[in-house]
Amino acid sequence: MATILIGLLSVKIMMVSSFLHISGILEWGMILFGIMDGIVHRVVSGTRKQSRALFIEERLMLKFRQYMSEEYELQGGSQYGSNPGGIHVHKSTGEKHYIKYYKNGDQAKVEALTGKIYKHMGIHTLEPEHKTINGKDAVSTKWNEHLHTMHGRDFEKLNPEQHKQIGKMYHAAILTKNWDIVGLEHDNIMKHSNGNLHAIDHGGSFHFRARGSSKDYGPDIAEHKSLRNADNASGHVFNHVFKKDPEAERHGLEAVKKIDDNHVHKLFKESGLSNHEELHKNFMARKKALIDHYEKKT
Repeated sequence: MATILIGLLSVKIMMVSSFLHISGILEWGMILFGIMDGIVHRVVSGTRKQSRALFIEERLMLKFRQYMSEEYELQGGSQYGSNPGGIHVHKSTGEKHYIKYYKNGDQAKVEALTGKIYKHMGIHTLEPEHKTINGKDAVSTKWNEHLHTMHGRDFEKLNPEQHKQIGKMYHAAILTKNWDIVGLEHDNIMKHSNGNLHAIDHGGSFHFRARGSSKDYGPDIAEHKSLRNADNASGHVFNHVFKKDPEAERHGLEAVKKIDDNHVHKLFKESGLSNHEELHKNFMARKKALIDHYEKKT
């Protein structure tokens, strides 16, 4: 690299000197000098960018090597969200899974538990499962090619059936204290090619925030108001849908009333969480408070 640069500079100087000797015009010489200087600058900059790109790629490979397994092959550049992970192809079956890794194994268990509760309430999910891969806690979901990202304005064009699905998600988020149900950029609800809405990425539920820090999970239902905050993406979605279709909110409450308490209790017990009893107690308190809130309004 050093030899190439020295060569380019030498050529530049020789060309400028010759041109000045022949023409004797200093102004043109300075223009030519500037042109050649720009060429060398682009060569140096381009080389630096290539070197930096290679350096970043090597660092990423070192970072993700710890997550590679004999069972799955990781597709490069397929990470979504803030947690390490990506699309993994099963080496035997060829099935694609999105696998992400959590620093705290309990957060992986919370996401899997939340997904099971949502499914029980009739909400479409990616059916996340807690797995241990290479000794690390992970959440695995089947990769679905038919799901598409939504944007803010898309939620203003939903049909009545999709309104009902939004109503269920609203109440489910209150029960599980999922502040991230919609996502900061409306990216935690995706639309299937068949029109059904899917709730994805439940890692910020119960006593976890989306990025892994802790939060209190008690019997109150403050999210009944906070999720309607117009400054947030969730407020934009829920306020618009419920104003346009008030029955969607009532329909979501019916999903709360139909929860099988014994089934949900079993889900908590089988979650692997050491604090599952406390979580379940507060979940049930939230369920009662939510139903009572609406019954008082009628």
